[in-house]
Amino acid sequence: MKLSQLTTVIVDDFYDGLLRNGATRNLAADVMVIIKATLKYAQRRHLVAQNVATPIRIMREAYKRKQIDVDIPRQDEASAMVEHAPDRWRAFIVTALFTGMRPCELRALNWQDIDFPKRTITVLRSADSQGRIHLPKTQAGQRILPMLPQVYEVLKQQAQDALKPITYGHLGFRRVNEAMLARRYGRMPDKPIVTNHSVLFYQKHFDRLEELANNDEWDAVRAWTYPGSNKYGPKPKVPGTWTGGWVARLYKYKEDLLDAHNHTAGDNILDLTALKKDALVFPNYAGKVFHLCTLQEGMDATQTAASVTKPNLETGRDEPKYSLYALRHFFASWRIDCGDRPDQIKELMGHKSIKITYDTYGHLFPRTEEDYTRMATDAARLLATKTRQNATILDMPQRNQ
Repeated sequence: MKLSQLTTVIVDDFYDGLLRNGATRNLAADVMVIIKATLKYAQRRHLVAQNVATPIRIMREAYKRKQIDVDIPRQDEASAMVEHAPDRWRAFIVTALFTGMRPCELRALNWQDIDFPKRTITVLRSADSQGRIHLPKTQAGQRILPMLPQVYEVLKQQAQDALKPITYGHLGFRRVNEAMLARRYGRMPDKPIVTNHSVLFYQKHFDRLEELANNDEWDAVRAWTYPGSNKYGPKPKVPGTWTGGWVARLYKYKEDLLDAHNHTAGDNILDLTALKKDALVFPNYAGKVFHLCTLQEGMDATQTAASVTKPNLETGRDEPKYSLYALRHFFASWRIDCGDRPDQIKELMGHKSIKITYDTYGHLFPRTEEDYTRMATDAARLLATKTRQNATILDMPQRNQ
């Protein structure tokens, strides 16, 4: 339909049709915002005489107040999830619980966003349902979060695991999978493919280097030299001077192991020079953005292991109690319980307006006995002041008539 043929009634009927056909009020409101913006641009360019969508009032759904033990995990449940989280999901669960980041922000988190020396996490991007990374939808979503010691430890371990050499245990699992993991983590020692023809001569030496590295016997790795000579690799006079062949690859692999160790020893992990800056902190096995359904499966596995479940009346079985977003709600409720101010909660959560913070978590701000005592004291002081004013007026000397 041409813009000149649009009327307020037509646009209003379209809005009502969206609601009748099952669209949520928020989705219908988003559509109407686009229509209004389009007509406003057309009016500014003199393509239409007026914006016929201006009189239409857009109604959004009210923010639902989150309830503890319904939408928000209790503190004992959060502790149980941290304690019983599977190794694959532990870093993600702890980071979500103690930063309040949205799942879409955690999915797009890069190593360059983490400042280990300053103990901060910078939120600069978000991932949509298709795995595409973009800026947060509001300016308030870009923020700097403090990294608590618990988050620091799990992220440091996550980085160390990303750089640690991986032993597969069988010969067919080699370069293709290591290249996939290299894309995931940015860099790792590349173990050459060992064929059946040369396995008797070189496989045991690769395995020995891996065994020493995985046992943290780095002095033995540094002192290792190729022990023998054979037709596939003659022993030179100066160890480590081969220019090609399997023996040269053994020494190159030894150098890679030592190089990876230098980046994972002690607090040298803060450098992170062995990782790609744009590599994801929480990638899937292919090194790409996690799907939300996969993260929810990890959340369900964590809740099941921690016995954070509720009975399903239809099936009669226990099922996970909370959604993935409950981790973010827990952070807000926890900080409120610890005494943070509403403006601090707004900044930590990345809310666009303080109204969103109050509408969602305002009922969680406590009213203590001290508040009521202070109110009673203020009321008594006010009344005492008023009584003194009246007494002063009554005690004034009367002028002679």
